[in-house]
Amino acid sequence: MAMAIAKKAFVIKRIATSSKTFLLMVDKNFVLGDFAAKDPTPTIGAMIVINYKPNSKDKSMINISTWVPYDGYVTMTLSLASKAFEEDLKFCGSFYTCGCVRYKGIPLAHPAVFNDITGVVRDDGGVLAKNYIGKLRATVKLCKTSSHFEWKLCGVDEYLQPVDDNLHQCSCGIVGAVQQRGMNYITSRDFPHDVRFKNVNFNGDVETLLGTDVCFLTRETTPYTYYVTGKIESSKGSMIPTRYNGYFSLTLEVEYIGCTDDHGIKVVWSNRWEFMKDQFDLFRDREYGIYIIECIRHFKSEDFPRWKVRRILNLVQCYGKDNEQGNAEHPNAAQKCPQNHIKKLSNNFLDEGREDSGIEIEKSPESSRKSSDSLAKSSDGDKCRNLEDTSEDSETEVKVTVLIL
Repeated sequence: MAMAIAKKAFVIKRIATSSKTFLLMVDKNFVLGDFAAKDPTPTIGAMIVINYKPNSKDKSMINISTWVPYDGYVTMTLSLASKAFEEDLKFCGSFYTCGCVRYKGIPLAHPAVFNDITGVVRDDGGVLAKNYIGKLRATVKLCKTSSHFEWKLCGVDEYLQPVDDNLHQCSCGIVGAVQQRGMNYITSRDFPHDVRFKNVNFNGDVETLLGTDVCFLTRETTPYTYYVTGKIESSKGSMIPTRYNGYFSLTLEVEYIGCTDDHGIKVVWSNRWEFMKDQFDLFRDREYGIYIIECIRHFKSEDFPRWKVRRILNLVQCYGKDNEQGNAEHPNAAQKCPQNHIKKLSNNFLDEGREDSGIEIEKSPESSRKSSDSLAKSSDGDKCRNLEDTSEDSETEVKVTVLIL
């Protein structure tokens, strides 16, 4: 006999007026929960703790034996923004940006947002300011396709950091790998996959670009087929990477508030490279707050974070544990650590921390990151206009094939 499982669940909607079956969000997955007939039903938009067993006849359902309201720490807010009986239910809450990612195997053409209850939310309508990296209050709606439910962004209520309104002709990213099977790769939040380029796209030794912020122009011939055209230029203000025989790490500031990915693994967020996976569980038993960490690239296609934490260097600001300030709307959460502070910390902690760096042999280089700083500077904007090289030798077309699962 199956043991009852206890988990947190977010109540989304009642399936039918007189039904005891509700659509729930459990571990960032949609689940139909059948509540016991003798128990009262929960409120739409409530966070509850359920004890349940899988339904033996229907794998898409669970049988809930008992439930109680959840009164503990909630990482990110989400509340009902429409009438509970409306067909198109809307919820408002706090979100992080996460760029163009691949979520559950599907590449997203537009930058997406993340809430710790919903997971990654698509922005198919281009509602979000394209160049915005930061936190926001937004409204999402529940959509039903022929086969499943999904969340979609329908409005931004407030941007919690300044918005860059300038139109940029070029993309920005970081050179994530060089000389890999005769190809080089740029990870950028503008694209769900790495953008490839050849040595002729750079005036110099491409080895020196590893871990460096760059500006570049691209063309897309078919959906999710990208290539660099013209010349690549280094961005001003690029952080200095630490190189490891063809691989690299970066030191930066992140916020940890207890968020997890759709596999239940902790993630932290940076206002430079957005989401990073805590694959080694280094934040276990850590206080919520802002930390200086060392990160490396993350290559798994089924994970939306494109970076992972290699080691924790220092605590910058403590929010405490399970307190009301430890949420995505904390006013200091997006502050950047001064570059001289980061460099000093990196030197001090270079020989400390985890021996297992997590650096892997790269079989399938992947993506993400865009320097909002370099985009915001007019000098880089001028540089974008000079990237186009009209010579045929400098224009290299390299296709990226994407398998949509």
